[in-house]
Amino acid sequence: YILRGYELINIINNNNNNNEEDTYFIIIDILVAIPVRNLNFIRTLIKLINSPVKPKHYSLICYYLIQILQGDLFAEAVSGLKDRWINEEEEDQDILHILWHCAQNMTYPEFYRVWHGNKTTIKNLESQFKNTHFLLTQLQPTEKTYPLTLNLKTLQNETDIIEISQEICNQIYFTACPENPEIPQINNAPQLKSKIPQIKKHLQTENLALIINNCEPNQEMIKFCNKLTDVLHIAFITEQPLDAPLKGFPNQPNLLNVIQHWINEIG
Repeated sequence: YILRGYELINIINNNNNNNEEDTYFIIIDILVAIPVRNLNFIRTLIKLINSPVKPKHYSLICYYLIQILQGDLFAEAVSGLKDRWINEEEEDQDILHILWHCAQNMTYPEFYRVWHGNKTTIKNLESQFKNTHFLLTQLQPTEKTYPLTLNLKTLQNETDIIEISQEICNQIYFTACPENPEIPQINNAPQLKSKIPQIKKHLQTENLALIINNCEPNQEMIKFCNKLTDVLHIAFITEQPLDAPLKGFPNQPNLLNVIQHWINEIG
């Protein structure tokens, strides 16, 4: 199997014919099924993801990468994909899911050391790192409460309830079930509320705490979230004051500790 795996990887690396993308994908499918988990295969997938023209099966290749990452390979994925994330004009959700998955499986110092390189000290990483989303993924669950950090940048200024409902549902499932996100179609708060017990059961937790980042809460968002507060604890990263039961946390140097304290108080 090892020999076969290397041979198949070489077929992908030594050919650049776009007309053979379906063949390459079949090979990747075989390698994941074997399974092959080595640096050469990881770099091959990263090379395909970083192609100037997205390959035909781009999202599935990203999904497969998540499936085979383990150990030191998480750092390799972050190192190989961070520049694409930084330089993309539009947010790439597939890359975000990979980086989020890596952050969940690396320690805080490990992730930031890979992201910034050895020139940056751990002490000043929080103040230098512009995107707080990865910082917030370091929040720890308690015995009864599981935190889910949602990057809702795509909902900034959104007022359509259907759009708000579906995207929050999408992000909850992507975050809670990254390995197999079977996302339901929903249109409103009651429909989303009906899915929360399933998420709690999957995470084996009594409470869920949503931490919403990169989205200033407008009135429609606030009304929507208030309809969920009997089944969810919800906080926004915002300078805007919010009425209970919603929580608002301004971005600050000790943001991680402040939100972790809030989670601990829930139970």
